Amino acid sequence: MIIGPVANDNVYETVALYIQGIINKPEALSRLKTYKLFDQYVFASEKGLKALRFLKTMEEKE
Repeated sequence: MIIGPVANDNVYETVALYIQGIINKPEALSRLKTYKLFDQYVFASEKGLKALRFLKTMEEKE
């Protein structure tokens, strides 16, 4: 299993704007710091998937 932060489309957009010279480094860093990162879990094998079991659902509070 691999666990790591998920990059969303806004991150890619910010990097693209920086590479194109449309925004400078401080602006790019400022934009990247404002994103709340979420972790993703990758199960890269059939064995890993078979180890999963459903426990419960939870609603996210705003």
